[in-house]
Amino acid sequence: LLDFIDFIEGELLLENIDIILEPEEDLSDVMLDPKLFRHVMINLVKNSREAMEKGGTIEIITKTLAEDSIGLRVRDNGRGIKKEDQSDIFNAFYTDKEHGTGLGLSFSRQITEGHNGRIKVESEPGKGAAFIIILPAIKGKENQKDDQIRGKNG
Repeated sequence: LLDFIDFIEGELLLENIDIILEPEEDLSDVMLDPKLFRHVMINLVKNSREAMEKGGTIEIITKTLAEDSIGLRVRDNGRGIKKEDQSDIFNAFYTDKEHGTGLGLSFSRQITEGHNGRIKVESEPGKGAAFIIILPAIKGKENQKDDQIRGKNG
């Protein structure tokens, strides 16, 4: 995660968007393909950025949810997503953007589910949106670093 934040932070600051990373100190290990998962993060942050036309804040929080899972939340204070649209946003080619393809969130869901995880949205129009990803933790393995996302190691 830290590499990703370093990659995108400068661009966001130019658009008056602050990014806050709140990693859990002893986050459980998660097995994933870092290149694929980077696309998920790019899609979520890109959507947050586009929802905040005049700047704002994006929070990325990681947390152990249970012994067998971790959560990652990307939350913004942008325009939010209408309740009636929330069930469709993960469908391929669904978009409310003039120049959008409707593939970003569909692709993100496919990648997340390919890692035996799930993704959901919580949003209220005018109050921003939060995308929550739940991924299975590696059981019984400490300090795994290859092909994993860790809250404090990037």
